Amino acid sequence: MNKLIIDNVVDLNDLIITEDTMLINRLDNVSDTINISILDNICLYEISLLKNTKNKVIYHLGENSKAIINKIAIDNSDDVSVYLDKENANVTINNSLINYQNNTYISKVYHHSCNTISNIVNHALNIQDQDFSFNVDVIIPKESINSSTNQDNKIISMGNGQNLIKPNLLIDNQMIEANHSAYIGEFDKNVVFYLMTRGLSKKTIIDMLSLGFLLNRMNLFEFKDEVINFIKNNI
Repeated sequence: MNKLIIDNVVDLNDLIITEDTMLINRLDNVSDTINISILDNICLYEISLLKNTKNKVIYHLGENSKAIINKIAIDNSDDVSVYLDKENANVTINNSLINYQNNTYISKVYHHSCNTISNIVNHALNIQDQDFSFNVDVIIPKESINSSTNQDNKIISMGNGQNLIKPNLLIDNQMIEANHSAYIGEFDKNVVFYLMTRGLSKKTIIDMLSLGFLLNRMNLFEFKDEVINFIKNNI
C-alpha cells in the first residue's frame, strides 16, 4: 500500500488516488477546498489529525472503490461531502471531535449509484460552555437500489453549551437499508460510580472514558500512539 503524508493543505487541493493508499493529514489552522478522487477498484485509508480547521472537503468514489476515513480533530468546522458515484462504492467515516469553541460540523453523503454503502460514526466531546452541532445528511435517490447507510451520532457534554444533532435521511427509495441514532448527554453515571468504588479518581475515569469514546471503531495501525498523544494533549 502506498503511504502519503501531508502537512500542507496546498498539496491536497486536487488529489487523485490511483492505487491503494494510506493518507496521513496533519493540518493546523487551515481553511481551504480539498478535492479527493478515488479511482475504480482502489482503497483509500485516511487518518487526519486536525486543529482549528474549516475546510470544504469533497470525495468522489469510483466503482468498487472504498474509503475508510478516520478524523481526530480539535475545534473543527469542516464541511465534508462524499459522492458515491459508481456501483459498489463504499465509505466508512469515523469522526472524533473535541470542541472548545462554537462549531458546526457538516457531513453529506450522496448515494449516486446502486449497491453503495455508507457507515458514519460521529463522536464529539463538548468540553466547555460553547455550542456544538452535527449536521449529517445522507441522500439516496430512487435509482440507487440495494444501497445501505448507517449513522451513529453522539455528543458527550462536559459543560453548559448547547448541543444539537441533525441526522437527516433523504431517501426516495424503498429498496435500501437505513439506520440512524443520535445521543446527547453525559457519560453513564453508573459506570463512573462503579469505577470510583474501585479506587479510581473521577478525573482518571473521565480521561479513560473520553479516550475510549474517541477511539471507538478506529484502526490506526502504527499511528495509534501518535493519535493517543494528540488526544491527551488536547483534553
